[in-house]
Amino acid sequence: MSFGKVTTHDISEQAGIPTRKILDFTSPANPLGISKKVKTELRKHLKYLSSPPDPQCRNLRHHLGRHHGIDPSNIICTPSFTAPLIKLGLQMHFEGVLVPASHSRLFKETSIACSIRKCTKYEYKKNLNGKYSLNLDKVLAGLKPRQLVLVPNPDIITGQLYPEKQLVEILKAAEEKGCVVVMDESFIDYADKDVSLYKFESSSLIVFRSMSAFYPLPGLLLGYCIYPPALAEVFKEPEELMLVNSLAQRAGIIALKDRAFRDRTFSFIKTEKAFLEKCFRRLGVRFFPSSTNTYLLEHEKAQEIIKILTGKGVLLDSLKDIAGLDEQSFGLSIKTHRENAVLVREIKKLIV
Repeated sequence: MSFGKVTTHDISEQAGIPTRKILDFTSPANPLGISKKVKTELRKHLKYLSSPPDPQCRNLRHHLGRHHGIDPSNIICTPSFTAPLIKLGLQMHFEGVLVPASHSRLFKETSIACSIRKCTKYEYKKNLNGKYSLNLDKVLAGLKPRQLVLVPNPDIITGQLYPEKQLVEILKAAEEKGCVVVMDESFIDYADKDVSLYKFESSSLIVFRSMSAFYPLPGLLLGYCIYPPALAEVFKEPEELMLVNSLAQRAGIIALKDRAFRDRTFSFIKTEKAFLEKCFRRLGVRFFPSSTNTYLLEHEKAQEIIKILTGKGVLLDSLKDIAGLDEQSFGLSIKTHRENAVLVREIKKLIV
């Protein structure tokens, strides 16, 4: 997720390493890359670039509705997570924002754009079993009238899914206090079962999905929100910031249909998880089970590992500034087997 400020372009400029040679373990994009079906369709669709895209994304919303079994009129497409949040904030005039530590920078920008002064952050905590999770109890305790609340599921740092019972409690409390909960399900496609709450009937729930990670289409900027009929007026007309280009719309439709690609992804991720976890155990790097393609790791030399590998063009996520975590915390996303093997070899040189 690149929680730090260093990007592949920064490293390329600073170290003189071509971007194509940088191993970016901060990106959660599917290591299999864009599917062949999507690539083929994009080539065919190039001839339509001279025509403006449909601002309503009607065809894409139709396929998303079929994919999820819901009314397409309750879906709005967007190139970013921030755009619908700003639109929501400007329309609803919230009195505060309640955000997880992992999203604080994103929501700070949104709250400034919407003139929301009170931004409260809830942090990570270590449970009795030694695993980290967001302190959702603090969300319930800190919930105040007319707040905009963000809850990631799966968690974007630990990769874990939160209990449905706990999430439903938050939704019910939010309804009672006139709050809106935005459930960030950007990585939920990596989960091996459908645990989304979009079918839960709540007038206070908005579900955000991204097609940048699993499918993966980060270069085309494509995501969408599923919202309740009660908020239809808010999203009635898409803003200019929410316009999705025609290539992204077409790619999204084909990606949704490509079930073989999904199956290959699940098989590949399962195999690479087994490989990496075996290596982590041998190296003495503590890892936490994940439902996605990301890992939260711990090691006493975490910051040294990050610094040295960054100089070699291998990027890892430093999580030391995330509230509730510390300098031993770092993260990575699964890549190709060759890239994963290179990472393991480089870490081994530093800690064995």
